[in-house]
Amino acid sequence: MVIKTDLTDLQDFEAWSGAEDTKNEICNAGKGEQFITELEQVYMEGMTDSELNDLLWFDPDWCLHLVGLETEQEKKEKQPEHIAEKNGWDIMDIPEWALNYIVNGDAEGLNDNDKDMVDAFLQDWDFIEQVKDEDGEDEEAEFNNEPQFGMPCDTVRCYCEKKAEGDK
Repeated sequence: MVIKTDLTDLQDFEAWSGAEDTKNEICNAGKGEQFITELEQVYMEGMTDSELNDLLWFDPDWCLHLVGLETEQEKKEKQPEHIAEKNGWDIMDIPEWALNYIVNGDAEGLNDNDKDMVDAFLQDWDFIEQVKDEDGEDEEAEFNNEPQFGMPCDTVRCYCEKKAEGDK
């Protein structure tokens, strides 16, 4: 005998074992109704509670993608530390006042000492880009007692790559 339950929201489903984590992630994102609606398009004949539980448990990536959510691995790959490690870069706290000079070569507003500090840094390091937040925007500057160079000031996290000996 096959018993099917009529669901309109995943929140109403009593998942068990490993399926609970996937269910909770979908529901906590407010995607429970969308999940059931999308699932009905794929499984037009419906599915049993056991089949739904197995789907949530053994294919969580597919379930998350069904409603536009990222997997834990995809989230990890977007983390600045992962990006830096994957590319062989370092994340450095660069003084905000130095960015215009580093990125655009514009030394306006910098005194000779500031310019010399930036030039010394750029002798050993290539600036790649400023670290982005989860929306793809440059991270906000934060006060830092130990910037990469200079006195305590507002800094931004930036990806930098150590220059090879022959590139200095």
